[in-house]
Amino acid sequence: MVKIDLGLYSIVMKYAHRPSSGKTIYYRRRIPKGLESYYDGKTFFVKSTGTTDAKLAAAILIRINTQAERDWDRLRQGLPMSVSEEMNASVGQVLAPFGLNSLGRGSEIGKELFIESIFDQLPNTLKHEVVDNGLGGDQLHQAVESVLPASLKIAYGRVSGRINLLASDYCEEYIEERGRSDDAKFCQGIRLSFQVLINILGDQRPCEYYKADARG
Repeated sequence: MVKIDLGLYSIVMKYAHRPSSGKTIYYRRRIPKGLESYYDGKTFFVKSTGTTDAKLAAAILIRINTQAERDWDRLRQGLPMSVSEEMNASVGQVLAPFGLNSLGRGSEIGKELFIESIFDQLPNTLKHEVVDNGLGGDQLHQAVESVLPASLKIAYGRVSGRINLLASDYCEEYIEERGRSDDAKFCQGIRLSFQVLINILGDQRPCEYYKADARG
């Protein structure tokens, strides 16, 4: 932990670690049990804030912590920390026949038909469990997701609103909506812009970015 002296009072920053006085401040937090394998068996997740200034580091630590908790939540759901272009393309192929895009957007009828198709694919034992036990809400979603391959799980999560879409999820859709998927230079620029945004402010839902942060 690192203490910031603000004159009349001081603040102790949780998960802050400074190897020695005057050195760069790091975010250091124990990786939740069961998730160590995603970090090559490491016990702690460590990331540099890139600064020795405690006040500046405080804001960066908050962003790193928010992103870490989102990543861990996705991993607990059996989802990757981020979705690759290839996986997004696969999800798009799954949803296209229902008139939905890769983010699960489209008509309510299309969403209902997709959900019905998912239930039709469930093993009979799971169908009986859903009916006999009257599963609903999170229990129902978790039961369904437990038997789906990655692309279907992500598609189901997006359509049912189980997955909070982040900035990284919107990058390819933005390129597609602009109708410039074949423009390599444009695509490279957009992907770089998204990556810079994510590196600085974290991979958040678009509504969670503030203008002051973007300007700063």
